[in-house]
Amino acid sequence: LCFGGLRADEVQHIKEDDISFRNMNKKDYMQIYILGKGNKERFVYILFDLVKDEYVNYLKVKKEKNHIIDYLFYTRDIKMFSDKRIYDIVKLFHESTNLDVPNFTTHTLRRSYASFLHYSGVKLETISLLLGHSQEETVEFYVFASKEKTKKVPNLFKFIWFKIFI
Repeated sequence: LCFGGLRADEVQHIKEDDISFRNMNKKDYMQIYILGKGNKERFVYILFDLVKDEYVNYLKVKKEKNHIIDYLFYTRDIKMFSDKRIYDIVKLFHESTNLDVPNFTTHTLRRSYASFLHYSGVKLETISLLLGHSQEETVEFYVFASKEKTKKVPNLFKFIWFKIFI
């Protein structure tokens, strides 16, 4: 959600076959095929170092337990995550932080991703493509909807980065 600007239902439906790997600019990326809102197709690229440990562990557990399921994220009962479960995980994540971000949802991470890219100098047109929007104006709304909220974006990403790597 955070590193790819994905919608909750897009994460829910990622299958193992949707994942491939690419090397770009001497860095390894996980390339994820997404069939998004309105059956719009796109690829999402996530720096592999950010998710490597989790992905390797996923493959190991799946093999050890002989789980036969196509979905990347699945429950202990070997079923696809529900929307509610994904929202609950994000809620638990938010509760574990000291970040003052009201109404924190999966979409907060999506908007934060868009804002982070914008603050990093990525053009709105490119952000629109990465998020799977058909209109650039939608991204403008994401990025500029609340200047006060978007000031917290660097802190959110700093916190997430710290949680993962420290």
